[in-house]
Amino acid sequence: MKRIVFLLMVIVGLQSCASILGSVNVSGTNWTLTQWTDHTLPAKAQATLNFSTDNRVSGRAFCNTYGGGFALIGYNITFTQMFSTKMMCEDVIKYETDYLKDLEKVTSIRTENGKLMLYAGERLLMSFSKS
Repeated sequence: MKRIVFLLMVIVGLQSCASILGSVNVSGTNWTLTQWTDHTLPAKAQATLNFSTDNRVSGRAFCNTYGGGFALIGYNITFTQMFSTKMMCEDVIKYETDYLKDLEKVTSIRTENGKLMLYAGERLLMSFSKS
């Protein structure tokens, strides 16, 4: 009997931890960059971020397309094996370079009110709206 009570307490405790830790599901969603900390968005180009259902990520980095993988556990995310095409786009190349570098810095993700927010530690890097 003591074992059953103990197991029930463990299960309840684990369920409580799961609700505190939480998670986010972005599989199969598409986003457009709307805010970028320390940057002004270019008027003539957009950046997008698309999450597939097989842990792949893709999008447009203002000019070139990019892709790679992502690992998401709870709110912690890592982008892996990132690549991009190499077209020359003089008017937005600085934005593109910075955007791809910032994606590599991302450590966590949140969604709220139709927005996707990417963080490096506690610092908000980028916000996206659902496409």
